[in-house]
Amino acid sequence: PERVHIQNSGRNGGYGFGNNVGFRLALATEPPPDYFYILNPDCFPDPDAVEELVDFFRRHPRAGIVGSAARGEDGNPHCTAFRFPSLQSEFEDGVRLGLVSRLLAPYRVPIGDEIEERIVDWVGGMSVLIRREVLDEIGFFDEGFFLYFEETDLCKRARAAGYDVGYAKRSRVVHIGSATTGLQSPDTPMPNFWYDSRRRYFEKNHGVAYRLLADFARLAGESAFRARVRTLGLNRPAKPHFIRDFLRHQLRSEATQLMQRVGKAPL
Repeated sequence: PERVHIQNSGRNGGYGFGNNVGFRLALATEPPPDYFYILNPDCFPDPDAVEELVDFFRRHPRAGIVGSAARGEDGNPHCTAFRFPSLQSEFEDGVRLGLVSRLLAPYRVPIGDEIEERIVDWVGGMSVLIRREVLDEIGFFDEGFFLYFEETDLCKRARAAGYDVGYAKRSRVVHIGSATTGLQSPDTPMPNFWYDSRRRYFEKNHGVAYRLLADFARLAGESAFRARVRTLGLNRPAKPHFIRDFLRHQLRSEATQLMQRVGKAPL
């Protein structure tokens, strides 16, 4: 049989949508594959990268998803092992202050660039191997995420189903960071789909009240960071107009949801 099959998906439904097309095609074969390997177009795996992921599964029978370590074209490591987002991590990520980051270290989303092989909350989706049994049990990617947070959501569902998520340090890929989204520069505004995905992740996994608290934590941290930059005259990179864009998006989303509820309400 041919090793490569090209399938027209009909539309660009995002990262999860595209991978789900591949999952369905592969599961329709006989016999279906034991594993699914996802590789982003801006990643270049070492020759033994996939073999090391499979070996991780042999050594960790409870693992259902395992991700590779990554490095940039310059050889510097990229973080691919993470903790789940939380109220604390939203504030820490926004405030960008060393003292706060040390105090909230157990809640920081990035675990580190150079950590040893371990079980983690979730792994980046640029190079990841998934057991077929995981998809059989929890389903595919949530296609409500266009881009960002979809692998976080999948790993969270896998963890809830009793599977471990692993970081395989010996599986290595070269990753051209954010090449597909154009977000390499700290001056590039966050795209609307990032705000959509963040909102969906918190509401889906924690509820609306928690998402509102996460919004407040993020805005409090970002406001404190910008106030510090202005007061001390610091020249530190920050996404331009992030607070304005964040508020605009949240208000627009609230208005859209309100209109949808009114439209569905019986007359």
